[in-house]
Amino acid sequence: MIVVDVSVLFGLVVKRDAYHALAMGARRRDPDWQATRLFRSEFRSIAAGHLRRGEPLQNVMAAAANAQLAVTTHELTDQEVFAVIQESSLSAYDAEYVALARRLGVVLVTTDREILGHYPNLAVRLQDYARTKIR
Repeated sequence: MIVVDVSVLFGLVVKRDAYHALAMGARRRDPDWQATRLFRSEFRSIAAGHLRRGEPLQNVMAAAANAQLAVTTHELTDQEVFAVIQESSLSAYDAEYVALARRLGVVLVTTDREILGHYPNLAVRLQDYARTKIR
């Protein structure tokens, strides 16, 4: 089981995304993906840019549906999120992913440099996770 952020999820379901191959590698390594409910709003924000650049609506809708199916989502408490915010300079959005990884006792796979910098013992770069051999 791993926690993934929206960049990893987007990479999984959008074949033309820069992170697609790496996200597929991470999925092969561990298919049990967890995320915060927040990911849906973040996903929509990224997808909006694709829509505005001419991506057909049906493709964007299919990607959103596939992303929802790819993860188990969790609601976090204010206490969990604010604890992370208090000890770091992360946004509330990024703090949710960190808080979830802590709650579940698993790694957070991400492409976010700030998360990786603040939590090197909890967060793992997508590139590193996807390329690590399965034991």
